[in-house]
Amino acid sequence: MTNSPMMLGVPEMDEDHLAIAALFARIATADDAELPALLVEAETATIEHFAREEALMAKHDVPILFCHIAQHKKLLAEFTEAHAELAAGRVDLLSDMLRRVIPDLILAHVASVDRVTSMWLTGVLGADDVAGLRLPEPSVAAG
Repeated sequence: MTNSPMMLGVPEMDEDHLAIAALFARIATADDAELPALLVEAETATIEHFAREEALMAKHDVPILFCHIAQHKKLLAEFTEAHAELAAGRVDLLSDMLRRVIPDLILAHVASVDRVTSMWLTGVLGADDVAGLRLPEPSVAAG
């Protein structure tokens, strides 16, 4: 993962993205014996980043919050799968997940919902631009 696509102009997001990119760069060249500890480190860093990002989004009423959280859950499920591969002794599959699958999903996540989030946070997008993205309010959906 390179740094440039990870930078979105929101310091709170960019700092975490750079740290996560550096971690996956380490994973790319690590020995297979290091992968179990790096899996835990990457998962922890990702969980902590997602929590900070979701709090920032909630604070600023980002309209794609629930879609964004759904992507976070999908990404975290990949870590659960990586743990299962490790437990089953399938180091080759764990290696593929940590060196290709998860980093690619993170890049896609940053390029999509993180980019839209950053555009909202930096004022590039306004309420009129994203009015159709909000889910109906519970009272409207129930009625």
